[in-house]
Amino acid sequence: MASASATSGGWGLRLSVFFGALFLIHGVNLTYLPVWLEGRGLSPAEIGLASSAPMLMRIAVTPAVAFMADRAALHREIIIAACVGALLLMVALHSAGSVLVVIVLVVLVQMALQTVMPLADTVTMAAVKERGLDYGRIRLWGSLTFILASYVAGWAVAREGAEAVLYLTIAAAGLTVAAAIWLPRAEASRGPRLTFADAVELVKGRTFLLFLVTAGAIQASHAVLYVFGVIHWRSQGLSAGYIATLWAISVLAEIALFWAARWLQGYGPVRLMMLGAAAGLVRWLAMAFDPAPYWLVPLQILHAGTFAASHLGAMLWIGARVPAATAGTAQALLSTFTAGIAMSAAMLVAGLLYAAFAGRAYLAMVVACGLGLVAGLALARLERREAT
Repeated sequence: MASASATSGGWGLRLSVFFGALFLIHGVNLTYLPVWLEGRGLSPAEIGLASSAPMLMRIAVTPAVAFMADRAALHREIIIAACVGALLLMVALHSAGSVLVVIVLVVLVQMALQTVMPLADTVTMAAVKERGLDYGRIRLWGSLTFILASYVAGWAVAREGAEAVLYLTIAAAGLTVAAAIWLPRAEASRGPRLTFADAVELVKGRTFLLFLVTAGAIQASHAVLYVFGVIHWRSQGLSAGYIATLWAISVLAEIALFWAARWLQGYGPVRLMMLGAAAGLVRWLAMAFDPAPYWLVPLQILHAGTFAASHLGAMLWIGARVPAATAGTAQALLSTFTAGIAMSAAMLVAGLLYAAFAGRAYLAMVVACGLGLVAGLALARLERREAT
């Protein structure tokens, strides 16, 4: 019988390479896709449409695709198909002429990429359970390449112009396709196939709904920072270099927590999520009162709690509490609720509050973390009751 390290080593490397390649795309797109869209002649309203439409469409599309992947046990194959589709759509964007065609293709690209993420987490968490891998050590490679891609994209745009964004994204998508093909093949499932009734039963469960509220509220609390963080810091006179450093600090803190994930797992999934909520109470309350620039460094380090700890807790919760047959559907519902429903609502609220109160809008994010903490406490209490 092969040793655990020998059995798991190849899986860990392949999954790490895939996350690294996938986040090259996100590192370019998250920051610079609007710049490319503006360069192609889209108005602010059209850029907003291209950015928001995938978040709304994923509410129906992502869970449906994940359900099919669970039912057919073809997670790897659907990941490959989505990555290839995204690459072909990006290539088509190069010659897209009209604004309407650009918007449609961008929305389809984002939908394909949004489908990949929960399925990748499903494959990874299955390997974590079956082969003793460390999710944090795999996932951190995505955070590392995100930083790399963001800096390279910024340099390329400054040197070559906005069209460099598309070329970099196509190159990253090509690497992601290769990494997807290199993903390990899971052993064929011998259990019963997932039925629609199984998926409905998952959604109806009080425990799962409390879990969604906990994870969704904490992640949605980043809305003001993600949308208006840079704008607000610039209004306070912070330099572009210092702002870039603050973002890098937050991602490095995230990487550090993922690196330490093996030692944090014993803390428990729900406690990790509540740790993220508690960190958010401190972080957003301080941000609401425009702290001095040097205080922003420790506040950005708290990203290790607000994002990384809560994300790690959510992944571990699904791995421990959700049957393997419905894991992909659970991941998709988590992604849909946190990045779709909760984040969209939080961004809408953030826009209204920031226009009226500027930095005080962070106080609404304190409320979101408070909701996440209360839901987490209720979830922990319900799990203790079910265990007795």
